[in-house]
Amino acid sequence: MNHLSRLLTVSVWIALSFSAWGDEDPNWMNAPAEIKATCKKVKDLKIPEADRPSAEEKKSLESCDAEELYYGFGSPPEPLKAKKCAILSDDESVQSTVLAMVYANGKGAARNLDLAIHFACMMGGAPAEIEYRIQHLLEIQKTKPKDPGFDYCDDITSGMMAGVCRQKEKRFADAKLQAKFNALISKWSPTERKEFEKLKVASKNFTEARAGNEVDLSGTMRSAFVIAEEDIQERDFFESLEKFEKKKAPKYTSAQLKSADQQLNETYKTIQNFKPSDEYANPESIDYGTVTKSGVKIAQIAWIKYRDAWVEFAKVKYPSVPSDSVSAWFTVKRNHMLRSLMPR
Repeated sequence: MNHLSRLLTVSVWIALSFSAWGDEDPNWMNAPAEIKATCKKVKDLKIPEADRPSAEEKKSLESCDAEELYYGFGSPPEPLKAKKCAILSDDESVQSTVLAMVYANGKGAARNLDLAIHFACMMGGAPAEIEYRIQHLLEIQKTKPKDPGFDYCDDITSGMMAGVCRQKEKRFADAKLQAKFNALISKWSPTERKEFEKLKVASKNFTEARAGNEVDLSGTMRSAFVIAEEDIQERDFFESLEKFEKKKAPKYTSAQLKSADQQLNETYKTIQNFKPSDEYANPESIDYGTVTKSGVKIAQIAWIKYRDAWVEFAKVKYPSVPSDSVSAWFTVKRNHMLRSLMPR
């Protein structure tokens, strides 16, 4: 998870973190009486001593990631360790979500629906999320399915939680993408890998600059939009590399590079020279939500470094491909991005 995604996700958890037991919280006040009564009934439940980590386990689980251990992402899940890691966590949101799943699904501990409800009540969220989540667990408690498959993302209704759950999905996608990268570069020479590491840094920097500055961050869905854009850029990076490897990368002439570069410069200037018609509007605005001229400039500088890194990498790994063709290909892609930001 990059810095921007982490910051947005943390801000979501902060927004959702409150004591579900307190009637003073507006979300909790709006919960149906049945749901409030259910949560208060399990309020004082404690984690069984047998489930708690030993002193030795506490040392081995320092800096553990409970969600990583529970889901596995790029490796086999370890729900028993996930449970103990969550118990040790100082982050109430991590503790409540992971332990609610552990005790609801009986993975990592004996199934205990009352304890699962206890932690689900602690999770908080939008009023409808509180209601649906508890009702979901009550239904599991009543029907006793063999494998409930309960997940903290099952009953979300808010844009904020959509961002949190989208980040979870991204961790699975990142692990799969990394495995593809590893397979692709496994037979490369040390020199090729060294140059590729430089390209990866440039790619990461551009992805963060693009997602952080050229995506509208207004509204509660902002974190989901940022993560979606990161996915787009990361997939494009891999697919571009794959096309080079398979000798299927588009071929451009020097004249086409000149034309694409001219279009890029004209579009960029149009954005930077835009003046809002509303005299009270932010002069930095380009009439696109939170996206600003200075933000586009930051992303453009990062993109130039990214494009140049591709050119340098291709000289080492794909020397038969003309540098102008490489540069033109990525300039055409950037043109599409900038045109989507043109003032309306």
